[in-house]
Order: sequence, then C-alpha cells, then structure tokens
Amino acid sequence: MPPAIGELQQLEYLDISYSGIRMLPAEIQSLRNLRSLNIVNGLIESAPDFIYDMTWLDRFLIEDKPFHLCNHGDD
Repeated sequence: MPPAIGELQQLEYLDISYSGIRMLPAEIQSLRNLRSLNIVNGLIESAPDFIYDMTWLDRFLIEDKPFHLCNHGDD
C-alpha cells in the first residue's frame, strides 16, 4: 500500500481484504475521516500499535477477528 494513502482525507471506509498487503503504512493515521478499516484474509497478522491511537476509528477488523478499539481487541 503506497504512503500516498494518507492523502485521501475524505476516505471513510477502507476494505483491503484478500490482499497481499503485509503491513499498513503509518500514513493511515492521517485519515481523520476513516471510520472503518477491514482486513480479512490478508497477510497482516496483527494490528499495528498506531491503530489504537486512531480514536476516531469506529471499527477495525483483521483476520476475521473484530478489534474494538475501546478494549484493544480483548473482545
């Protein structure tokens, strides 16, 4: 995923499921309108630490396991 993803300031929903992406670029942190990020059946195995700083993100789904940011995935 190119770092230029951080320039999509109006992006609200991002689904990169079934992709070969192995890591999320830190530039995703600048997507202040992003509400939902889905990564199902991809190559990313765990949530990067910066995801938990994205308090505006309502839902983060990775590898068929929903991570609710209020409890850091302990659901």
